[in-house]
Parts: sequence; C-alpha cells; structure tokens
Amino acid sequence: MTNRDIVVWLNTEEAHLYLFDKKEVELVITNPDYDNSIGDFHSQAQFHGFFHEIFNTLEHANRILLVGPGSTKTHLIRHALKHELHIEQKIVGIETLQTPDLSELHHLAESYFN
Repeated sequence: MTNRDIVVWLNTEEAHLYLFDKKEVELVITNPDYDNSIGDFHSQAQFHGFFHEIFNTLEHANRILLVGPGSTKTHLIRHALKHELHIEQKIVGIETLQTPDLSELHHLAESYFN
C-alpha cells in the first residue's frame, strides 16, 4: 500500500482500511493481521497490538483520514502521538461516521484529499 490516501474506519469491534482515488473508495483490509477486536481487549498491551498492526499497514500512506462512531479513533491518535509520530503527522482529519457506507466515505475522503 504505497503512496496512497487511506480512510480508516474503526470502532470497538473492527477496523476497515480503504484506498481512495478520485473515482472510488475501495476496501482493502479488514482487521489488519490481528485476531482480537478492541471490544475484547482487557489490557493496554492488547490495544497497543491492534493499533500497531493498523500503523504497520499505514506506513506508506500519503494521507490518512480516521472515521468511526465512537472514541476509538481518538485512542488511536493518542497512541500515535506516543508511539508512531510519523503516522500521526499523516492524519489529515477525524470524522464521526456510524457505519462504513461507501458513498459517505467517498464524500468525506473527497473533502479531505482533494
């Protein structure tokens, strides 16, 4: 996933990563390489592991838009500020979005990435 604009939709149960181009938003990864969801986490180490896998996937992204229904996206940013500053600097926006609806994701992505 090199030189791409990425939309990350996440909640306490799952994460979805979408590639954005001017024509469409395409789902590329759901729950990147991690067996647990945040809702199952019982320790800070489990949060760290889940977020680390997301950050590994975002390593070569140009710009990142975080969306989702609750506070998980805020936790992800706080984690990035402490552990992955080079990823945090790529985050161009944070938006609340209840479900990962492709048309809404595309509209939000256009407003941030164009």
